[in-house]
Amino acid sequence: MRLPRPAVVALLLLLAGGALAAPAPARARGRARDLPVPAGKGESKLVDVIPPAQLARQMEAIIEEDNPGVKLPRARGQQAQPTEAGVAYTCTYDYVSCTASEILRPSSTAELAAAVADLAKRAAAEGRPLKLRASHSEFGSTAPFPCPSGPAGADGKPPLLAAVNMDRMTRVLSVDKGSAQVRVQAQMGVRDLAAAAKAAGLATPRFTLPWWAELTLGGVLATTAHGSGFKVTHQLCDYLLNVTWVDASGGTHTHARGSDELRAMCGGVGVLGVMTELALQLTPPTNTRISTRHLVSDANLAADIEELLKVSPHLIITWRPDLGLYTAHLQLAAPDNATVITGARACLLPSPQAPLSTVLGPSLRLWQGDPWNNNPLTFAIEKVACLTAREISGAATWAEVVKGGKTQRLLEGVVPTNDVTSVDCKQDCAWVSPELDAAVQDVHFGIEKARLAEYVSDVKALIQKDLWGTPGAFKEKRCLPSGWLVMRFGAPTDRLLAMGAGLKEPMFAQNLMLGSRSTPGLPSRYEWVQEAWEQMLLCKYDGRPHFGKLAPRYGDGFAKMAQLQARHDPLRVFEPEMFRRAAAGESYALTPGCALRRECYCAADEHCAAGFVCAPSLALPQFKVCKPAKIN
Repeated sequence: MRLPRPAVVALLLLLAGGALAAPAPARARGRARDLPVPAGKGESKLVDVIPPAQLARQMEAIIEEDNPGVKLPRARGQQAQPTEAGVAYTCTYDYVSCTASEILRPSSTAELAAAVADLAKRAAAEGRPLKLRASHSEFGSTAPFPCPSGPAGADGKPPLLAAVNMDRMTRVLSVDKGSAQVRVQAQMGVRDLAAAAKAAGLATPRFTLPWWAELTLGGVLATTAHGSGFKVTHQLCDYLLNVTWVDASGGTHTHARGSDELRAMCGGVGVLGVMTELALQLTPPTNTRISTRHLVSDANLAADIEELLKVSPHLIITWRPDLGLYTAHLQLAAPDNATVITGARACLLPSPQAPLSTVLGPSLRLWQGDPWNNNPLTFAIEKVACLTAREISGAATWAEVVKGGKTQRLLEGVVPTNDVTSVDCKQDCAWVSPELDAAVQDVHFGIEKARLAEYVSDVKALIQKDLWGTPGAFKEKRCLPSGWLVMRFGAPTDRLLAMGAGLKEPMFAQNLMLGSRSTPGLPSRYEWVQEAWEQMLLCKYDGRPHFGKLAPRYGDGFAKMAQLQARHDPLRVFEPEMFRRAAAGESYALTPGCALRRECYCAADEHCAAGFVCAPSLALPQFKVCKPAKIN
């Protein structure tokens, strides 16, 4: 099992580096710079999607051309794993499994309060520390904070590890249409909030929710997961009116906006207690104008972003620096007289279906499983990777329309806001599909937008020097795995541990790439570029990591959180080990293979996978990364 690098990375890596000169634009094949301001009635513009079967045939033809008579092995899919005794819930990416000796399954605040009170009394009677965490059956984190964990008591007695499975707490509790307010249980999903808003004749605020519909509202709040809105509403915490929660003794509390407790709970990963009910301020029903700058050259990316933010604060950039291309996804208030498209849905997240997934799955496994290029098939799959990068990742749009069995990407048009809130890919999500057998390598930081141009320059240098400058086949033709570097934007906040805490103009930089689950003992393809990127964001840019993906360093936020813990949870029942280590500033341990497990950044070869060496980044030599000892 491979875990992400823990919280202490963010607390201890305090290196600094100078800005790098911008490299020449890389393989840009998009349009010239073209950034008109959307106008008119919201006229529609749609483009056809290459059918999955056609794209799969193109990929197979590339492989056949270089390797006549050779066929890819069949996709083997995810292998059924025996259920481990005591497992309470598992990360949807299979990185982390949480174990517990007790599992609570409440359906209401009262049920949970009574169950927690009983656990607290039992643990005290047995003289054992109680550790309690809340999550659900398949949580969306790559970090282990959802797991109950902690040391033995002073007399050596093991802790009582208990989990709260919140899967039954998904109901709408009340709706006040006149004030556009709803009260819901905290386990409600992002998908269900949009549906509930629509059913009530209301809408969620535009571009404020994370883009995966399977996430839960409690998890979104606890990690300050977000949409995009520069200096405006951009996350669920922005319209949270009050929260009801249960403390470690079984006591029930309700705290409103402006309270220290609510400021701590937004981004506090549940260290005060379990959120059970949420009051949210929605809006009257709205329509949204989708506007897309599709596959544009990144030659002027930083300047383009500044111009696009003048068009709309609700902007997401999906960037393929290895292709020299980006796509800008804007959302705006729609004109009152606009023609509204029905049948639209959000589609940005990768969700390749068969037969495409049955080609991509084996290709990804072989490509990632041969970082030294020993297999002749690897050379052909390198070409497939670049085709995939462009047609699946680079060409992706925020929304699509399906009519008469035909799917078209929506570049311009007006749609009901609730219909395009988040991507509801279900079993077709890339990290769920058994044929693709992939996982997401997802790392996410908040930095100052004032450093946007410097950041773009540094990323281009990483591609030019670390991806293409490393000796071996393909060099300047190499492509990163499917996915993107993503940029979203936020507003200043007073929340203690939010991603934007302490930032004047938050910009959220994300590295989201696919990797195969089926190559144990090896990192994802070209992961050394991501390792350098991570360290650059943490140390050079003083990045605030997403607590669901890495853990943060947030000034005095930890000190203020400790005061609230002393008030509400003096025994630290809800504090996971990951949070304790982050708050204490403890160092990570350098052990054999720790970089492979994403528990450290390497300092010596032994920290890397077998056949890899620990070497300075070519673009940012102050940071060390694990690279294949030799690439053919």
